Formats: sequence, C-alpha cells, structure tokens
Amino acid sequence: MKYFTLLILLSITTGLLAAPNDSKLEKVYSHQGYPYKQLISRANEVKLSFTETESNSTVTCRVLVQLNNQLFESAQVSVTQQAFAEKPLASCLDRQQAKKLLAASFE
Repeated sequence: MKYFTLLILLSITTGLLAAPNDSKLEKVYSHQGYPYKQLISRANEVKLSFTETESNSTVTCRVLVQLNNQLFESAQVSVTQQAFAEKPLASCLDRQQAKKLLAASFE
C-alpha cells in the first residue's frame, strides 16, 4: 500500500512537471470544423453577442467578424438554447456566410 501511494504521487508530480507552463494560452471555442475554425484562426477578431430568453428557451445572437480593416456583422437570429450550447458559432452564423467571410480573409 505504501509503494502504491508513492507510485501515484510520483506519477502526479511527473505529470505536473511535464505540463507546459505557457501563461499566454488562447482558447478557441470551435469544434465545428470547416469553415468556422479556419475563420476564427484567420480573422483579427470574432465576437459572438447573444441574449438568452428563459421564458421560451431561445437565444438571440449575431456574430461580428473583423478581417483586416473591415467589420462584418451577421443578421440577428434566434436559435434554441440546446443548439447554441452545442455549437454556438455555427448556430449563429450561417455556413454559407462563414465560407464567404473565410474567402474574404484571403484577399
């Protein structure tokens, strides 16, 4: 039992020491894939503004994308809270519009 506890402590310590110590981590909250992840990577800034309504379980949202010196704003849409929780960017920004914005980022 004593060796088992020592082994666990040793593995935890080794794992903590091996973890990267980067203080400038940037999280990208997009597992939606193409074109959303690439759009986030190429844009200067992507903002998702939303308002939740508890009475009918909907979320009203829109997306602001800054590419170079231009600011693009999507139309305001209402989506279910479940869809928003699963894929926030994809539910608020139409895929075709995201593709157009991604194409514009290469110009």
